[in-house]
Amino acid sequence: MPFAKKVTKYTQAELDLIAAMQRAGYSWLKIAQAFGYKSKTTLMNHAKNDPKLKALVRKGIEGSIADVANSLYKKAMGYDYIEEVHTYDKVTKEMILTKTTKKHVPADTFAMNSFLNNRERELWKPRRDEAETKKVDVIVVSIGGADVKQLKAKKKDIKEADYEVVEDASS
Repeated sequence: MPFAKKVTKYTQAELDLIAAMQRAGYSWLKIAQAFGYKSKTTLMNHAKNDPKLKALVRKGIEGSIADVANSLYKKAMGYDYIEEVHTYDKVTKEMILTKTTKKHVPADTFAMNSFLNNRERELWKPRRDEAETKKVDVIVVSIGGADVKQLKAKKKDIKEADYEVVEDASS
């Protein structure tokens, strides 16, 4: 643990360390443990009394969500990037740039679907075909020579208008 004593008021250097740990992907539990706490609750309670720490916690959570949303949008739209190839020069003992290539990542339809489903759910939610939603088990029973259909609905009551009695094709 980097700290021998538990901290209740955080210096700018400690706040910078928390921000760096957040960016590196450490959980709030791991960050709290780095400051000598057993759980993240103590760190979160300190955030209630320390406006700078509170802003850092809020920015960290909101920033992470924004970063993921931006990455998803970028993946959905496709993007270009520059790939650089470096090689080691044994004479100068340095890495030198040997090749630069412009590459393209095409738009991803799964990312588009995910982005739209989460941003505009009412407009882009998956729709099911009405025939698919009315799943029905049909059992044909012969009573006194007359064919009768018994319908058993799954998850929905079916009214008489939803089906029609048809003649037995086997006779």
